[in-house]
Amino acid sequence: MKTYAAIINPGYNSVYFEKSKSLAAAETEILGSSVAGGVKNVRVADIANVPYVVFDSESELSGEDLNIIRSLSFFYALYELRGGALLPVDTPETGFLDRGVGAMLKYTGKTNAIFTRMAINIAVHVTGLYKKRPRLNILDPVAGKGTALFEALSCGYDAYGIEIDAKCADEAYQFFKKYLETAKYKHETSIQKITQKISGQRENKAFTALRHNFTFAANKDDYKNKKTAVFEIIAGDSAYADAYYKKRFFDAVIGDLPYGVRHGGVAGGKRERSPKELLANCLPAWRSVLATDGVLALSWNLFLLTRNEMISILNENSFSAIDLPYDFEHRVDQAIKRDIIFAKNR
Repeated sequence: MKTYAAIINPGYNSVYFEKSKSLAAAETEILGSSVAGGVKNVRVADIANVPYVVFDSESELSGEDLNIIRSLSFFYALYELRGGALLPVDTPETGFLDRGVGAMLKYTGKTNAIFTRMAINIAVHVTGLYKKRPRLNILDPVAGKGTALFEALSCGYDAYGIEIDAKCADEAYQFFKKYLETAKYKHETSIQKITQKISGQRENKAFTALRHNFTFAANKDDYKNKKTAVFEIIAGDSAYADAYYKKRFFDAVIGDLPYGVRHGGVAGGKRERSPKELLANCLPAWRSVLATDGVLALSWNLFLLTRNEMISILNENSFSAIDLPYDFEHRVDQAIKRDIIFAKNR
C-alpha cells in the first residue's frame, strides 16, 4: 500500500471558503475512480501546518495515474508519504497548454479557473468519458473570454466556445493569438462570418455570427505530424449552437450561467440575466450538439434558481441529473451562492 499527499494550492480556499476541504476530497475521490486500482481513504490533513489531500493506493501510481492526479483543480505538488517523510513525486506537465494560462486574462465577471477545472474534471470522470475517449471535444456555450476553454486545453482536450458579446470573443481571440506567438507555438488561425436562416420552430429567423478558430501545436514537427489542438470561440447567440456545430459533436457541454449580478448571458439575441430564461432558449440546441453519452455540467447562482428548479428544467429538456453523494454548494460572495449540477441525455 502506498500513501500519497497532494499539497493544496494556496489560493484554493479563497475560491470555496469553508467548503474548500470537502470539495478537494470529493474531486479526488471522483477522479480516483479512473486511477488503476482506484484510490482509498481520501482525507484532508495538515502536515507542518500545510493542508494536503492524502490518499492511499494499492500500488505505485503509473504515469497515466499521475496525469490524473496532477489534473486535480487544487493540485500544487505531489509527495509520497513514507515513514513520516514527504518524498517529492515528479508530475510532468500534460495537455496542450501550460497550466495557469486560464488565469492570465482578467476581467469583470470572470469565472475562477480553479472552479472551472473542477467542473471539467468531474464531468469527464464521473461519466467515464475519460476512459472512453481521452481526446474530448468540450463546449462552453457561455464562454465569456474563454476561461473554460483554456482550462480544457490545459487538460488535453479540444476547446470550443460561444459568446454573445462580440467584444469579449474578440478579446479572447487576440489574447490567445498573442500567447501563441509569444510562446512560439506553430499555429494557423481563421475568422469566418456565419450567416444563416433558421426555419421551423424558430420562425424563419436569420442570424449572423463570427467564428474565430485556431489550430496549433507545440512546434513545427508536431504540427506537421498532426499532433494539433483546436481552440475556437464564436461570437454569436448560444441558442443557435446546433446551427454552428453538427449533431452530437461534443463530449461535454460545460457552462457557468449568469449570476444576475454584473453580467448576463443571452436568450434570443438579447442580454439575459436570468438563468431560467437562458436555459429555456438554449437547452434544446445544447442537447442537439451533445453526444448521446456526453455530459452537461452547469454552475449557477442558487439565489436566482433553486436546485429543484434546475432539475425540473433539465427534466423538461430531456436531461437527467446525475445523482452524486457530494454537496457542491458553496458561497462565492454575499450575492452569490454557487452550485453545480451534472446531467446526461435521456
